[in-house]
Amino acid sequence: MKRNSAAQVLLLAFIILQGCQSFRPPKHPYEIGAVWTPHGTNAHWMSAASSSDGEKLVAAAYDGQIHTSADGGNTWIPRETNRKWCSVASSSDGRKLIAAVIEGPIFISNDFGATWIPSRSNGIWRAVASSSDGKKLFAVENRGGLCTSRDSGKTWTQHKTPEAFRCIATSADGCKLVARSSIGGIYTSTNSGETWTHRVKVWSGSSTIASSADGKTLIAGAGPGPINISTNSGETWAECKTVRIGHGVASSTAGMHLTSLPTPYGDVFAMSADGSRLVAVYGPQLFTSTDSGNTWTSHGMIPDWTSPETRNPKPTFAACSADGTKLIVVVRYGKIYTSVPTIIPVDQPQDAIWK
Repeated sequence: MKRNSAAQVLLLAFIILQGCQSFRPPKHPYEIGAVWTPHGTNAHWMSAASSSDGEKLVAAAYDGQIHTSADGGNTWIPRETNRKWCSVASSSDGRKLIAAVIEGPIFISNDFGATWIPSRSNGIWRAVASSSDGKKLFAVENRGGLCTSRDSGKTWTQHKTPEAFRCIATSADGCKLVARSSIGGIYTSTNSGETWTHRVKVWSGSSTIASSADGKTLIAGAGPGPINISTNSGETWAECKTVRIGHGVASSTAGMHLTSLPTPYGDVFAMSADGSRLVAVYGPQLFTSTDSGNTWTSHGMIPDWTSPETRNPKPTFAACSADGTKLIVVVRYGKIYTSVPTIIPVDQPQDAIWK
């Protein structure tokens, strides 16, 4: 009887192993950010956010509406009314959302953006952030100050900040924060915004900043200056100096050789949860990294982001799935753009593909 049981266990283990192998995804070389799909009509898009799987997306427009997608950007539904939306953030499952209105209230949604309720009174809000579970929320005001919530926006606490913050990002647990001031100062907090430590000062042109899930890898741009990276929760920072031409460049020979280019710039960022995959956008140019910013690949100009039908178009915000493969970029006076991995034919150069 025991012998039969042992044989059954071995047989079951074999079946499970074979099943796992049969469901293992195929290993194909693929490129990220090569193909972009436009959505919606031209608007003054200000912000975007993504769930961890990249399927639930939200985008906010200044003097427009909030738009949500439940299928990775294939279809979009306008939500709420026309307001001066400036920032939006999402929980990891996409269910809990927070959005801020310039010279207006903060709104929250607990049903993937289907309905919105005011959560905080009027203010001159600049940016919002959310923990992975959507319980810890953060909002910075233009005139200085930080508002935090530990109960998904039911109650709020006001905090003083060393400078007027312009943007903010958080770790998944909402404990480690990184913020950028209007004059370029970068600050970090390890206690959900109770206290702040000044780390470094960079160019004040950029208005976005990003953090990995554990809060160790941080990225901040410098407007017309170089990208700055920290891999120790902001204790030290380094400028990125290495760029290589990537497969996404128009030239047929692009990606075959590493090439030294000027320091990569960026003022719109997105980061995978583990902090290894980074996306930086500077005007219509796209840069990607797979090693936490040590080296970068230039994908050249994205023509759709500079369409003649738009006036002064400029990407204003980027977000990505937790694994960094599904991207969303919103363009001021342009459209919403999404990108999913593109399988590369085996006969094309693959040495500089973002894999």
